[in-house]
Amino acid sequence: NATVLGGDINRISNCIIENCSFHSYISDKGTYQDCVFRTNKLTSTVGSYLVHTNTTVRSCTFEGNSLGFSHSILPPSYSCTNCTFKANTCQYVADNPKNLIGCTFESNLGKGGGTVVYLESQISSFFKDCTFARNKGNYDYSWGVGIYMKRTDSALCSLVVTNCIFEGNYNTTGNGGAIYNDDAALPSG
Repeated sequence: NATVLGGDINRISNCIIENCSFHSYISDKGTYQDCVFRTNKLTSTVGSYLVHTNTTVRSCTFEGNSLGFSHSILPPSYSCTNCTFKANTCQYVADNPKNLIGCTFESNLGKGGGTVVYLESQISSFFKDCTFARNKGNYDYSWGVGIYMKRTDSALCSLVVTNCIFEGNYNTTGNGGAIYNDDAALPSG
């Protein structure tokens, strides 16, 4: 059921988006609420996201989507509430998210550093009441399967994690099944 609110701003709720192929992303603006995104595939060979930066998702399920190891589900600086991400194949589920509240990440397969969450540079992130369970990093140097923090130059990431569960996440190689803090790029001192 799709409703147009105020011109070109869409609100889409209680829909199933299934078995579709996308070149870059689902929509460039609007809100998806209580929707299911299942077994969709991104066909582009360049890095992109299943959800675009101008799109909002609330209480949605992302399951079995095949994005390859150069795409992510959520774009940078994104906030997500009460969503479930299960059995997706992607570079990482969330690229530099701002807030993740009440989300579940289960059995996702990722490229490595940050199968679920990849944080880099000067992002400040807050995660609360999230579950990271049985996600797998399947690539060389698959550090930080749940959360990977990469510091570059003198830029520092900031992360607050409250009341979250990390269970059964694993890598084929590397360290940090739950959280890995990579500060190797920082200058000495």
